[in-house]
Amino acid sequence: MLFSGFFRLSQWPLFENGRRVLVAAKGNVTSDSAELLLDLALAGIGIQRLGDFLGESALRQGQLSPLLTDCHDDDPQPLTALLLPDRQSIPRVKALVDFLKARL
Repeated sequence: MLFSGFFRLSQWPLFENGRRVLVAAKGNVTSDSAELLLDLALAGIGIQRLGDFLGESALRQGQLSPLLTDCHDDDPQPLTALLLPDRQSIPRVKALVDFLKARL
């Protein structure tokens, strides 16, 4: 199962012989909905590389099993805030962006 819309996410970062490699993931199901892919994985339809925020609860409850733990690279991704030019000075927007910068 593949998450569509982001080419980079179709390449899974793994370690092979101590070297980081990107493995092209293939699958019969493609969706731009991570929630749908999670539901399919929970139904046993296939395997999926999920962000911690999405699959953590299912892993903790034993609904999903971790795979490739011996060679998986966590590959943290940066968070980007896209703001319209006239929204950058709104206090609540600025407060949220400042909060995210400080925490992440």
